[in-house]
Amino acid sequence: MMPTSALPRFLVILFILMSVEVQSQIPDPGFRTTFGGTSNQSANVTRRADGKLVYFGTYRSVGSVRRDFIAMVNTDGSVDTDFDAGEIKTTVSQATPSVNLAVSQADSKLLIAGSFTHINGNPVGKIVRLNIDGSIDPTFNIGSGPDNSVTGIKVLSDGKILVSGYFGHFNGFTTAPLIRLNPDGTLDQSFSAVINGFWTDSFTVQTDGKIIAVGDIYRISNGQFQGIVRLNSNGSIDSSFDPGTGPNNYISTLLLQPDGKILISGSFSSFSGSVRRGIGRLNTNGSLDTGFVAEASTVGGIYVAVGLSLQSDGRVIIGGSFDFVNGTSRKRLARLGTDGTLDPSFVPEFAEDNSTTRSARVVFVFPDDTMLIGGTFYQVNQVSRSGMAKLGANGATDTSYSLTVKELGFVYTLAGQADGKIVVGGSFSRTHGIPQFGVTRLNQDGSVDQSFNAMGSGIFDATNGSYSVSSVAIQSDGKISDRRQLQQIQ
Repeated sequence: MMPTSALPRFLVILFILMSVEVQSQIPDPGFRTTFGGTSNQSANVTRRADGKLVYFGTYRSVGSVRRDFIAMVNTDGSVDTDFDAGEIKTTVSQATPSVNLAVSQADSKLLIAGSFTHINGNPVGKIVRLNIDGSIDPTFNIGSGPDNSVTGIKVLSDGKILVSGYFGHFNGFTTAPLIRLNPDGTLDQSFSAVINGFWTDSFTVQTDGKIIAVGDIYRISNGQFQGIVRLNSNGSIDSSFDPGTGPNNYISTLLLQPDGKILISGSFSSFSGSVRRGIGRLNTNGSLDTGFVAEASTVGGIYVAVGLSLQSDGRVIIGGSFDFVNGTSRKRLARLGTDGTLDPSFVPEFAEDNSTTRSARVVFVFPDDTMLIGGTFYQVNQVSRSGMAKLGANGATDTSYSLTVKELGFVYTLAGQADGKIVVGGSFSRTHGIPQFGVTRLNQDGSVDQSFNAMGSGIFDATNGSYSVSSVAIQSDGKISDRRQLQQIQ
């Protein structure tokens, strides 16, 4: 049977949603991000294999140039006028056109998915591949494609493409809500995901090619809600992975540890009959790891999804909108031991007011275990920090690293480059007094890297609505990819 509480499912949207790979601690590519309408414009950012940045979302202009929902910029932030996807629209009544996903292939062609039915007058399905100039690649043809929305895309090393979503049919074929496409867009019928459910919210691919998926997933044997499954590379169920009865509500966050164990977070309060409130860890075989016990909750007693990051010694940094961790008052940010116990030596203090949205939404951990946090706060450890702060490995505010973001002042996503620079996305218009609409890049000391001026060049028209970049991530090879770090209510 389906989980009984709809409220925790709604809360998943309000907090950080991350799915993280083993080595890089970076979310898996192509996961769903929710955008606002054109009166509340927003953008995500990804990087093409050739290094050029791609912004996509709900905007309709790049500075003074018309660009429907997807635009290319050069590595210095200037607009690439050689890339133009043309007019993107939908004929669906009351639907708002948008590009929700953009994933680069190794040849720099882009796979895009979203709410659209036509590009330059040509009828298209929900997934399209664009050439490097933005034109439609006619060699990629999905036919009628999926019959509902796409939540995730991942290009595999052999060029095949995993796609997740809320669909049950693809080009006339009945399918599970997780499919694999051939490089030409046709359905790979050698892959048949055995998922008994209506949707797949998130998935990640292990180094051995096995796939862990979470969402509306039920046991085939008895129809009971299971919430999580691991598949072999051909889509068959990996019978060695047995979560028992699974969570009693949805999982939203997956973090694979280097040892193969799986940290999970979501709106559940139990897992396989054992109390696990919002946070848990699974063994490599899917069973509950009884050696890890933790919980995060609000004042109202609601168990919430949290963002998960690892420090080098295996301790877990969690961030979110919680008020208590393991029954102890701990607001917005906390550190757990490898067994889930609350670390009493890590106590960053956030100023509180009447706002119900104060949150440490993003945690980026450096190799030396210092960290950048972003969110909707304005003061950390009695030091004024608007939307972003750097903390030492013990949680103390690094006063030598100062960044001020203004005009809304919320940071939603952080990603570190190999050279130590940090790409920051959020709802702000200035950093250190310099105009930077929604995205900026920082030097290692926290100063603004003025050689990067993407939003200053007008990635979308901020004069006709608010500006918000909600997702940016950088792979271990230095490329920026579309990876779900935050689901934002606009």
